[in-house]
Amino acid sequence: MADQHKHTPHDEVEEQAQAALSAAKLSGQKRQLALWIAALIVGGILGWANVPALNDLFSFIATVFTRLFQFVAVPTIALAVITTLAALGTKRDTGRIFAHAVTYTLLTTICAAAVGLALFLWLAPANLPADVVGAGASDVPGKLEGLSYYDHFLSIVPNNVLAPFV
Repeated sequence: MADQHKHTPHDEVEEQAQAALSAAKLSGQKRQLALWIAALIVGGILGWANVPALNDLFSFIATVFTRLFQFVAVPTIALAVITTLAALGTKRDTGRIFAHAVTYTLLTTICAAAVGLALFLWLAPANLPADVVGAGASDVPGKLEGLSYYDHFLSIVPNNVLAPFV
């Protein structure tokens, strides 16, 4: 017994709508790819042109973006870990997974601190000659006078959730 399905006008309209939708989606993806490539080319040309005003503006935008990303990243990761552990509930392996996560975090922190200590001991910045330290101190007022509005605004944008409260 053959399964006969009559092709109704409604089915044809549905198929045409699906085809048009997928074609529009593909067209939108091509347009977005072209815009990304054009933005990369324009960015390369502007970087190569080395216009100081644009360099300052784009550096400011990049710094604000990076600080805001850092501001959001740590709480997002913490929330993801907490949500995952909460979803595991009271399962037997939850404690073991949590212990692994804490151990991994502590070990990576200890490794980072050890690398920082090794670099500090190797470079020995505390053993600078007195004339080098004195030469740097005379430059401080000149560096503070050159602060711009961009620098002032950047000092307002935190890169840590707790920074505004500390």
